[in-house]
Amino acid sequence: MLQAILSSSSPTHVYNQKVTMADWVEERRNKNPNITATVTSSTNFQLIFNYALDVYKKRTKNDLLAHILAAELQKCNSPSAILAVLH
Repeated sequence: MLQAILSSSSPTHVYNQKVTMADWVEERRNKNPNITATVTSSTNFQLIFNYALDVYKKRTKNDLLAHILAAELQKCNSPSAILAVLH
């Protein structure tokens, strides 16, 4: 489930460029013309989450998806499973 959310999060921007959320979404739309102007809240969440992951990686040089906890969270299929991992 988490993997599907994160699979489209490889922006091509140079690391020292300041990229806005609007720029990032536009890049996603250019790469996938099937993304419409009106997005569902789920898709909107995915875009925001992927953008946040990218910004974090650029600022810290740490890829949160490479963290061992990310692998455990990817296996989760319910809120209770996520809570179990976090405890």
